[in-house]
Amino acid sequence: MANAFDTLTETPRRIMRGDDVAWSRGDLASAYPTATHSLNFVLTSAAGEGQPVEVAGVIEAGTWVLRLTAAITGALKAGSHLWFIVATETASGKIATVDRGEIAVEHGVAEMVDRRSQNERDLEAIDAVIAGRITADVSAYTIDGRSVTRIPLAELRQLRSALVRRIRAANGGGAVRVKKMKAVRPW
Repeated sequence: MANAFDTLTETPRRIMRGDDVAWSRGDLASAYPTATHSLNFVLTSAAGEGQPVEVAGVIEAGTWVLRLTAAITGALKAGSHLWFIVATETASGKIATVDRGEIAVEHGVAEMVDRRSQNERDLEAIDAVIAGRITADVSAYTIDGRSVTRIPLAELRQLRSALVRRIRAANGGGAVRVKKMKAVRPW
């Protein structure tokens, strides 16, 4: 297996969110030299969601290199994306799409660790709030001109029951597993 930090020799077919990835396009260096051209990599969701990402290519060791940083890939939505390599003739401003394809953006490692639904994460948060409650809890208070309203315990329990029902329905009526949280006191 090649070193994951090496520059790839072809456009990848899939990338993971949050990973740095770079690839070279030596086949384009002679047709579009840096002295007379610029090269951009454009990536857009196949579903048309969000804004396209555009990254300028650079010449390294005589070949065009396209690089997506972890920040760029981390901001992409998982799913199918279309990519385009666009050359610009710097003197005339003429633009041409010189290559295109499709790339799969997969969930990153951090997202794969917690594959629970939003309902399951909400249930965990409610359980943590309930576990951290003090019996003399107040429902609203003001500190230094800022008001904070807390959800009454009875409402939290109702919301918890509704979430458990939704999770069971999504799991085909199966058991609901909840990560146990320790109550942390701020004092």
